[in-house]
Amino acid sequence: MVVLDEAASRLLEEGQAHWPLLRVTEQQFAGFLAGKTLPRDAAARAHAADLVLACACSLGDAEAVACFERDHFGEVAAVAVAMRFDPARSDELRQAVRTALFAPPAKIATFAGAGGLRGWTRVVASRVALKLLRSDKRGHVGDAELLAHPDGGDDPELGYFKRLYRSEFREAFEDAVQALSPRERNLLKYATADGLDSDGIAAIYRVHRTTVNRWLASARASLATRVRAALAARLRVSPSELDSILRLIESRIEITLSGFATKAGAE
Repeated sequence: MVVLDEAASRLLEEGQAHWPLLRVTEQQFAGFLAGKTLPRDAAARAHAADLVLACACSLGDAEAVACFERDHFGEVAAVAVAMRFDPARSDELRQAVRTALFAPPAKIATFAGAGGLRGWTRVVASRVALKLLRSDKRGHVGDAELLAHPDGGDDPELGYFKRLYRSEFREAFEDAVQALSPRERNLLKYATADGLDSDGIAAIYRVHRTTVNRWLASARASLATRVRAALAARLRVSPSELDSILRLIESRIEITLSGFATKAGAE
């Protein structure tokens, strides 16, 4: 007989407090958690309700599945809109996601609480949508439509994710830039839009080029940190999922920065 440790017991207790009508035993929850590496303390407890819901869904609990679809299938609809699916195709995607999540081997059983179910569901729906497109013989949507910025080095999946998160990234980037100091914004403007090298920027500020290099490195690091924080607030995904998303769209940072910088006046 498997016995839950104190942390897992607390997760079960807190999760069931959120879902009082869902019945998950300690044995069932222990089986669901087996082999998973849970985030620590507060991070795990933040997703206790999601873990209990996912566990109940993996057990085939009809009430849990209904709750899941009610709360999280909006992400499936969002993916359908991003992919420009018509109503019939959207229904097909919904059913395909339902099958992937709840039919054996149920993907919902792999949820580990590193992030919320909302972001996790969107990633699952995105991958299912891509599989539908790749197997579609009707030419409903071509790969060209998946790529917001075609790049011969990208496969369709990478291109799709760039497009999917493009608006969130743009908003996060704009917020991050506005949070920079005036000098940081101007430094990045000089280095990107104006194409000045370290010596050129040093002449403006009347400092040594090594000082400019240090300032630029700090400004870029500050921008990256702020973009990450702003994007995390919008997407509400796990740190590992966020890292993956940032890697997929990192090629947009310099392009976006240049676009902003051309409009940024000296302050």
